Amino acid sequence: MPAVTAIGQKKWKFGLEKAAFVTLIRIPRFTEYALRSLTCLARSGQRMSVRCIAEQEHIHPASLAKILHLLCWQGVVHSKRGRGGGFWLARDPAGIRLKEVVEIFQGPFDVLTPNGESEFPAVWELLYGSTRRALEELTLADLLRYERGAPLGAATEEKPARSTTGNGRVTP
Repeated sequence: MPAVTAIGQKKWKFGLEKAAFVTLIRIPRFTEYALRSLTCLARSGQRMSVRCIAEQEHIHPASLAKILHLLCWQGVVHSKRGRGGGFWLARDPAGIRLKEVVEIFQGPFDVLTPNGESEFPAVWELLYGSTRRALEELTLADLLRYERGAPLGAATEEKPARSTTGNGRVTP
């Protein structure tokens, strides 16, 4: 189910709330699957097969294979074929920003207004800027901490799940 963020909550009868007017950002299924598969790889700290990730994250293996190959082509993950092969993170989770992943699957993040014109350009810029900054600041490591109950954006001192070599690459 794609995540949707909306503003303009309106109270209805009986205290129910309903989104009144604007959908700010829509996260397509492939982007959500990419983030889930990356957090799965970060959590494990080792090579994982498509089948293993698909089972843990409840993602169709054919869709996951396409996602992981695109992430591999973009340098976010590495892969090895054959026996003992699989996928693993190309960088430390703290070095993978959510904006990078979103832009791989959705293209450059930009303000979209109806027909390029709007009565409220400053409002859209403010909303876009906040969302863009959040995507630029949040990393895969933040998602891992969030899974463990920490608030998003809260920096904590943790040892990386995997070791890095002198050239900044992560080894499985």
